[in-house]
Amino acid sequence: MIPRANENASRKEMEDLQKKMLDEKSPWAVVTYHKAYTTDMVMNIVRGLLVSIIAALFVCWILMKQNSTFGTTFISSILIGVAGYLFIPYSGHIWFQTPGATTHLVDALLSWGLCGLWLGWWLNRK
Repeated sequence: MIPRANENASRKEMEDLQKKMLDEKSPWAVVTYHKAYTTDMVMNIVRGLLVSIIAALFVCWILMKQNSTFGTTFISSILIGVAGYLFIPYSGHIWFQTPGATTHLVDALLSWGLCGLWLGWWLNRK
């Protein structure tokens, strides 16, 4: 986090800096360090796809244990997506004011909603 007290600062100096930043409503930043800049996205896409498939399989397993209607399956899927959104992206947003909270919410609703539509049909077909 920037700005921050010197690493050798006393507890009092750290508290004084924090009080000063709160009183002045000072700007602050979080810096993310990466060892090297890379633009290769292939492995990221593959990992993202695999994680999405595994998550969908987990949801399928949970929903298959229920004897549900189309609507219950659909709503359950959306609620699982919203729970995931609240646990990670939204928690990061409320603590660190990270951008994109709305985008993550829409992504969770759309992706898990589509999954719920498909599963609702698939699991309840006669």
